[in-house]
Amino acid sequence: MEYSSRSLLIMGNHPHLCRGGEFSMAVGLHENYTVLNGMDTQAWCRKSVAAVRKAAARFLKEVERELELLSYDYLYSFPDQPQANGKVPTQGGGMSIAIDGHWGLLSAKHPGSLAILFHEQNEAGYCELSEIIDLRPLKSIQTDTQGLLKVHRRKNPCEWPEHLHALLAFLAGVEPSKVDIRHHYAGQP
Repeated sequence: MEYSSRSLLIMGNHPHLCRGGEFSMAVGLHENYTVLNGMDTQAWCRKSVAAVRKAAARFLKEVERELELLSYDYLYSFPDQPQANGKVPTQGGGMSIAIDGHWGLLSAKHPGSLAILFHEQNEAGYCELSEIIDLRPLKSIQTDTQGLLKVHRRKNPCEWPEHLHALLAFLAGVEPSKVDIRHHYAGQP
């Protein structure tokens, strides 16, 4: 199975998909990864066929639910802002923004995602996600701090359904309880 960097980003820590991380762990995506050396492209990991199958099926169900919205990259702009880039659609995020008096974090970090994330401190004193405003289906939203936030969409197909269907079809024919998986970069043997 070969996937793009966009697909890889959709799989990890996406605010609208919880099962991507589960799938990543089931296939051992980061088991042979170190910050210093990156991915060890010669290493293999042995995984449970049942666990990979279950995680792939759950991730597929989630991706298919979100497929229309995942099939776009999202940008945003603040047309009322005088700064040089206020009218230019922007990606990324990490900007603090207020909606109806509540402060949140504007996030466009993941492909197929644009959201405002609100956090609260839990009883243990840790910050946890309390609310998400999904901006993907909106054309615009009024903010307290930046004025009008305009949402821009650019078509960019999501490859995960075809990859996951192919993986599940392959795993259906696998007899042993374990499968060996090697993660490597495109173009490398």
